[in-house]
Parts: sequence; C-alpha cells; structure tokens
Amino acid sequence: MAQFNLQGRWTCPPENYEVNIVMTGADEFNIKAISVQLHKYWKAGYGEVFESGKVVATFSDPTPDITVHGSVSSNQQTISWEDGKVWHRS
Repeated sequence: MAQFNLQGRWTCPPENYEVNIVMTGADEFNIKAISVQLHKYWKAGYGEVFESGKVVATFSDPTPDITVHGSVSSNQQTISWEDGKVWHRS
C-alpha cells in the first residue's frame, strides 16, 4: 500500500485550474488536465511519489515533455512544485 495516495481532484491557484490524479500502482500515478485553459500548457502526465513525499512528474502535449519535482504535504492535501506552484486537493 502506498504511503501517499494522491488520487482525486486538485486545483492549481491562482487560476484554479483543475486536474485529476489516478493512482496506477502503489507509487505511480497518471494526471489529466480537466480545465480546458490548462490544455495550452499540457493535457496529461504521469509520475511517481516516493516514501519521503517527493514527487516527480512528467507533463506533455501540446508542448514537449517537461519533468518537474515537488513534494507532498504530510496531510496529503497539497503538492508544492519546484516552479512555485502549489496544488490543493479539492
């Protein structure tokens, strides 16, 4: 069983873009951009969450793939990304 379960809807302020994360394994996940406005940056992605709470995700389409690193809060309600974005569980 995964220590971190990221499955569910997340919002990305300040635009309040919505994304959906589905756990595909104990530590792996897929991400889908729900907000159409977000599609100009990326539409889907995948990643892995580690026992330490670190997260690595790769986002793609329509731009070239980009890999970003982040961390999950201990209460699993936020993901803080290296670019300064913070996602909040909806």
